[in-house]
Formats: sequence, C-alpha cells, structure tokens
Amino acid sequence: MSNPVGIRDLSDGKERLGSSDERVWRRLHDAAEAAGNRLASHIPAVRRFVAALDELEKARIEDVHYWLHARILTGAYRESLYDVATTLESGDYNCVTAAILFKIACERSGIAVRFVATAQHVSCRESDGRWIEPTCADWFRDGRQAAMLDPSRRESRPARDIGWQGLLARVCYNRGVARLAAGDFPGATSDFASACGRDDGFREAFENQLAALNNWALACCAERKFSEAVARLQAARTLDADNPLLRANELHVDHQWSMWLCESGEYGEALALLEAGRARQPQAELYRCGPPAIARQWLEELNRQPSSPQNGRIRDDLTARYPDAASATESHANSARSRQAP
Repeated sequence: MSNPVGIRDLSDGKERLGSSDERVWRRLHDAAEAAGNRLASHIPAVRRFVAALDELEKARIEDVHYWLHARILTGAYRESLYDVATTLESGDYNCVTAAILFKIACERSGIAVRFVATAQHVSCRESDGRWIEPTCADWFRDGRQAAMLDPSRRESRPARDIGWQGLLARVCYNRGVARLAAGDFPGATSDFASACGRDDGFREAFENQLAALNNWALACCAERKFSEAVARLQAARTLDADNPLLRANELHVDHQWSMWLCESGEYGEALALLEAGRARQPQAELYRCGPPAIARQWLEELNRQPSSPQNGRIRDDLTARYPDAASATESHANSARSRQAP
C-alpha cells in the first residue's frame, strides 16, 4: 500500500517516521476518510497527538485510559460527533471517536483491545474480557466499572465484537444520522450503504438505509418528482422486498401521481400507472378502485368535448374495459339531461 498523501507532513524533515507513527497515521487517515474529512487538513493536531503518544511506552491500560482523558478527550461528550479529526482539534468526543483513539493509544503501548458494539454504543474489551468504557474518565476509579452494567443488558440486541472496519462503519453511520436529520437524503443513503458495506451485520445501518430511501422518496413525491420517488422505492425494494412501509409508500406515491396526472388531463397515463400497480399489489384498494374511477372521470371529460374519431375510439375502449364505469357515466348523463328538459 502506498503512503497516503500528507504523511511527510508528520515528519520534521530530518528523519523518517517510525513504523509505529505510520500505523497511527493510517488509523487516523482511515477514520477521517470514513467521516468525509481529510486528515492532511489537521496536521498540527495530528502532530500533537503523535508526539503525546510517546508518553505511553509500556503503560498499563489504566494509565492509557487516564492519559487519554487528561491529554486528548478534554472537551465535552457530543453524541452526534463522528469525525476523529474534530476530537483531535477540540477535545470533544463521543463513544466512536473515543474508542478509535483509545485503540490507537493501546496499540502504541502493546495492549490488545477489541471493540464491542451494541445498537447504540461502542465500548472496548481487554484480551481477558474485561469491559472498558473509553468515554468515562472515572472508569478505573472508585469501583466505577463494577457499579455499571454491561450496556448490552439495557438494549434489545446483544453486544457483539467488531473489528476496525466495523468501527469505521459506525463513523459512516453517525455521519448518515446527521445527514438524515438535515434532510440530506442522498448523502445519508450513501453513508448508511457504506456502513453496511464495512459491517454486513450492522442492523441499524441497514434499517436506516431503508428509512433514508423511504424519506427521500416521500420528499421527491412532495415536490412532484414522481419518477424519482419511484426510483428510490425500487432501490429500497431491492434491499427488503417485503417491507410493509415500502408497500404503503408505494401506494402513497402512486395515489399522488395519478391525481396529479388527472388534474393535468393525462387520464391515459394515470390509468396505466394504477393498472401497473394492480399487478404488484392486487388487493390494494387504490389499484382495485382507482382505475374504474379514472375511467369514469375520463369518459365524463370526453362527453364534454366535441365528438371526434379519436375520442370515439377512446370511449369504445374504456367502455369495453370498464363497463360499470361506462354505465355509471351514461346514467349520470341521462339524469343531467332529464333535469334540463322543459
């Protein structure tokens, strides 16, 4: 693997980086890249972190944890944070960025730790199975760790070990959550897909990818970008074909689209749209009752127009396909004529 762009910026120009510093760079580079950032834009903060790591030669894990909070995690806990570069610059952190930096610091000290993820949280475990909370500054003081329960006991899904790519998946996921909250549906969808690609067992990323596609489709529908809305729902359907929310939103989009087509006088397109939907969801009321209603509305519009060969062909076709609609239209027309008769 070639050296990443900017690695020379960590050197003072007099000597090359040692292998341990290159490993630190690559860890930080991968984490920043997953967050959509460029580590080369934060060289002073990275240089300070790398220099501070020299204090950890042969440190115990308790010392690494204390050092992390004394020197690096000096700001506030921010749940929505996802970029390790922000933590290096400001000292603010959350469970993901704290775990990244704790892992790097432990590696410098020759301590093996692994990441443990629950639905809403990331923590660490030592090789002997001891649970460690990198975000808690007092974890090794006053029996704090004994007093706190494993977070997996408070959540519906059990904790599971994840590797480095699994942690980077949480970086992508947190950025996706922020983008989804801001209404950036394309960006959120991309982030959740990246999270799933890095950790195919990350259920929350998968569920939020579906949610982003669903919300994106509804936003397109509200803007009358109906083809785009359908495309987003089709993309979601490739992930979970039997999802009931997808089926409900498909009905919503087709209902709005067909009404807009009828308002525009495009009865043929509206009819074709709902007839196609009937093949996908034959029991849905929209697809059962919608086409006859559109046929009747179209026939009534034709009755208001001058006779022509083309209108006659359309009327004959609709009468053959939807005889009940034709009968209702004719009955309505007869009633109107009788009311107008002297």
